[in-house]
Amino acid sequence: MPASEATYAFRKHTPRTVVDIPTFKDYLIQERKDIVNPLRDGKNDSGSSEDSDEFEKAKTAQCNRLEALLEMLKYSQVNKDLLEKEAALADTLDIICTAPAFSSYQKAAQELKTRFAKSNHGAGEPVSIIPHSGKEKPLKYGHNGFTPGDTWSLQPDVVKAGVHGAQVGIYGHPLSGVRSLSLRNGENTGTSLNKDEGIKVLYGTRGGADEEEKDTLPAPNRETFSLYASIRTRIPVRVLRFAPSLGPGQKAPPAGLGPEVGWRYDGLYRVTRVQEATNEKRGKFEKFTLERSPLDDNKGVSFADCRGVESSDGEKVESDKEVADAKAERAPHGCDY
Repeated sequence: MPASEATYAFRKHTPRTVVDIPTFKDYLIQERKDIVNPLRDGKNDSGSSEDSDEFEKAKTAQCNRLEALLEMLKYSQVNKDLLEKEAALADTLDIICTAPAFSSYQKAAQELKTRFAKSNHGAGEPVSIIPHSGKEKPLKYGHNGFTPGDTWSLQPDVVKAGVHGAQVGIYGHPLSGVRSLSLRNGENTGTSLNKDEGIKVLYGTRGGADEEEKDTLPAPNRETFSLYASIRTRIPVRVLRFAPSLGPGQKAPPAGLGPEVGWRYDGLYRVTRVQEATNEKRGKFEKFTLERSPLDDNKGVSFADCRGVESSDGEKVESDKEVADAKAERAPHGCDY
């Protein structure tokens, strides 16, 4: 990890969200198509009847994403193009303000409409958003009160604690970045596009193991946007590893770097780069690189400490060098974070 990236280890504040307009536009279009319109029409992709638990679970997930959209907008500066052209944010807010399905969100949407209607689009004005029903903890970045090496028996325990969201994989926001990411033990086997090297992870997305040969990548999804945002904002990501639950007759995957049972928090990582790759079928996908943050940024706990084994020479050298480089880089500037 370059010294310029390792320097974050000594900063005690979270950098503000960095928003680029193309990503913002794509995100607004996607959320209107995937969340706002289906909620208005009483539909979702569960494939179940409206009185089923599966339908309600999918609807709850849609509402959580709508809350995240409104929460993001209260911190965002918009322009006329975003309000009126392809992104059509003004029309999206009109739908939320008028459709009966959005009664719980209409006050927040109306405040946003009023703010964005001003000559400066209300830059910097506060907007009150409805509370997240007790689900605030996973929304935080950084360690969020946890220490690398902490463990949990079951996924519901992880969610309740607030270290990760309800879904396996990526939990984050398309504009501010990934908050947490989970890796299944034995990720380097089978058709997995991920490669887990411990202090370095290659994470495959946007495409997949079954993607056939194509000239272009599939359209980015919410998870891809979140990973891109993490590169842009440089905010560290919580990484967890877990042992998959096995049903009757199922064999455990080959031993990996994760726990044999349950879930384990392995510290903060930085998403440092993305590159295009191909799978065994020559189908395209994107591969993101995550590198473990320096020891000072991980409360002095190494990855080997998390696993309960002795640190390898490579990890000792790399960790020590990251910390030393970060200190050397900030020393001439007199920074005191």
